[in-house]
Formats: sequence, C-alpha cells, structure tokens
Amino acid sequence: MNNNYFYHIVSIEYWNKFIDQEFYQSETFEEEKFIHLSYQNQVNDTLNRYYSDLNHIFVLKITSQNIIDFIKIEASPSGELFPHLYCPLFIKNVENVFEFKKSIEFWEIEL
Repeated sequence: MNNNYFYHIVSIEYWNKFIDQEFYQSETFEEEKFIHLSYQNQVNDTLNRYYSDLNHIFVLKITSQNIIDFIKIEASPSGELFPHLYCPLFIKNVENVFEFKKSIEFWEIEL
C-alpha cells in the first residue's frame, strides 16, 4: 500500500470555502478532532457508504509530506483500517483535486 498519498472526499460547496485559505478543516473536524482520509483502494467504498446522496464531489489527493506524524491508522466500526489526520490540512499538501460526477446509481471512479 502506498502511504505517500491519502485521499479525502469533500463536497464541492464545502471545499470552495477554503480555496484562498492556508488550512482546510473538514465539516466534522471540530467535533471529532480529525479529518477522515482513505487509501486509494478505499475511496469507492467510502463514496458509496457515506456520499451516495451526492452526485458531484471532489476527491483530494494529499501528499503525506509534513503531515505523516499527525496521521493515525484507526479501525472503523466495520474493523477496516483508515488513516485519520489529527490536525488541519495544509492546502499545500493537496496535490490534486479530482472532480467527479456520478453517472450511474453508485460511485465507481478511477484515481
């Protein structure tokens, strides 16, 4: 598994609030104190599990440089291990922003 990159799913509207910012915080950061991330092979399942109601999203490709010390690998309720970022995300760590539109009833994307 390539730990050089992590992925974060975000609605377009929410991400656009941070375009000119230095840091990004997810919608649940204040409550949970971390940002949910995924490995590349987890993105489709995460999209279908938590974002099935959206038809248009961004997937951020995040480099681990400068943030790896703030990443914890933790089990989800299903027991699957996911990376969690325990600090705000430096926008400079976002290497790519992929835009996807759902064309069928479920998400199936390639990164």
